[in-house]
Amino acid sequence: MMCPPSPKLLPSQMIDISSLSHLSLQQQCDLLQLLDTHADCFSDMPGIITYVEHVVELSTGFKPKCMREYKVPECLKADMGKQ
Repeated sequence: MMCPPSPKLLPSQMIDISSLSHLSLQQQCDLLQLLDTHADCFSDMPGIITYVEHVVELSTGFKPKCMREYKVPECLKADMGKQ
C-alpha cells in the first residue's frame, strides 16, 4: 500500500523564526521571501551540482607529501572492504 506524498514545506516554513531575531522585521520578511522564491535551491537532501566544473591549480614544482596510511580498527575492516 502506497502512502500519499506528504506536502512539501517551503523553506520559510522550516525556519525557526526566533533564530532570525537579530534581523529587523523587514529583513526577516525579505529573507523568507527570498528563500521561498528560490526554494529549489534549498533542500534537506544533498545533491550533485553539474553546473560548474572545478579545477584546482597547483603551484609550479609542487610535490605531494608522502604520508603513511591511517590505521583502521579491526572491527571496521570488513565494512571498509565492502565500500
